[in-house]
Amino acid sequence: MKFARGVLAVGMVPLVAGMVPLAAAAPVKQNLATAKAPPPAVHVVAAGETLIGLGERVLARARDWRVVARVNRVGDPRRLPVGKMLVIPDRLLRREAQVANVVAFSGNVGLEPGGPTRLGAQIGAGGRITTGANSFVTLGLADGSRVTLPSQSVVRIETLDRLALGGRLERRFVVEQGRSDFGVSPRQNAGDRFLVKTPVAVAAVRGTEFRVKHIGAISVISVVEGNVASRPHALAGETSVPAGSAAVHDAGSARTKALLPAPALLRPGKVQDDAELVFAVHGAGVRRLVQLARDAGFVDLFAETETNDGEVRFAGIANGTIYVRVTAVDAEGVEGLPSSYEVERFLSGVDAEAGEVPGKPRRTLFRWQPTGSGTRSYDFVLARDAALTDRIVDAPGLAGTEIGLTALPPGVWYWRITVTAIEGGKRFVKELPVRTLTIARPER
Repeated sequence: MKFARGVLAVGMVPLVAGMVPLAAAAPVKQNLATAKAPPPAVHVVAAGETLIGLGERVLARARDWRVVARVNRVGDPRRLPVGKMLVIPDRLLRREAQVANVVAFSGNVGLEPGGPTRLGAQIGAGGRITTGANSFVTLGLADGSRVTLPSQSVVRIETLDRLALGGRLERRFVVEQGRSDFGVSPRQNAGDRFLVKTPVAVAAVRGTEFRVKHIGAISVISVVEGNVASRPHALAGETSVPAGSAAVHDAGSARTKALLPAPALLRPGKVQDDAELVFAVHGAGVRRLVQLARDAGFVDLFAETETNDGEVRFAGIANGTIYVRVTAVDAEGVEGLPSSYEVERFLSGVDAEAGEVPGKPRRTLFRWQPTGSGTRSYDFVLARDAALTDRIVDAPGLAGTEIGLTALPPGVWYWRITVTAIEGGKRFVKELPVRTLTIARPER
């Protein structure tokens, strides 16, 4: 039942129980960041450990300690020198299955396998997510990363695992058709990998905001924040794709290009009180893509359309504060950098409970990713400058995943979430990228 949207990887050898360079341990070949299989793990032997006990604790099959012994030339599995580095093939490690959770959706969204799409629905490895026309879904992962599918897209989850040895995360997604936006949280573990495939290309990420698009025989990887390594499946060499650029791939070639600058929404302060929501957009490119969301983080998308002439229209939009994101699209279909705005919608004749009346304090909703495993809290900062020095809100230790503020004055606002996670007796702190929101002065 349905209701209501390359490979990416980080090629580092994870060191467990000690920060020792792999080269000092064994002649293990360094994998490409975009390699299909991760490099072997390296475990530093602690006092009292045996190879048999290690096999029972971290291997998928305990008896495979014999393979580890052979790889590392261990003669006595019960006597391991403290500090010895054991190279353990990734395929032998025990994995704990993880899931993605639906944190927002709108329109015709399918989860296969699974029942009706609903908030909180879970989907794991082997699952397939589809979106119909003008339909959207955002999935949240345990580490705070998110995956958003806009309209007419198909994404398959290939792997969502946490390894028993060191807690390394292995995430692999396949964009079979259409588009997908990814917000990958900074890594807690040096060996964490986040991979995204398309039918023709492969790439790799750490803490990054990026988009993947596959239409016909072409794949495009566009980077908004951070850096991505990518390559066509047929080639061995990787291409580094920094923020503000894109890699365009077909089956046998790759090239990079700069993203178009963010367009401007004209008269964003105009209260939208006509039957249709109408926006004028100015910017480069052959088209402009306009998306609407219920939150400033664009987690909960609910409409989008493109324009060739600079004007877009949306019908059936209820009253209230909405958020508009605009990108320019070039002749190859590559989306550029985004700009986002808060606008006010008030249609006379609509029940006042459906939205806010102009003149009364508007409520601005900021939303981020749901919690994963462990105990989590969030620090929210809102400032007048990108360096976050001129702060007007500094709210530490929030338990929820959203905050509403009333009567924010017009201007350009900068906000950031810092996540604190406590799990297994360890404390992790991650700063998410600073985001920008423009609130225009209402027109009279």
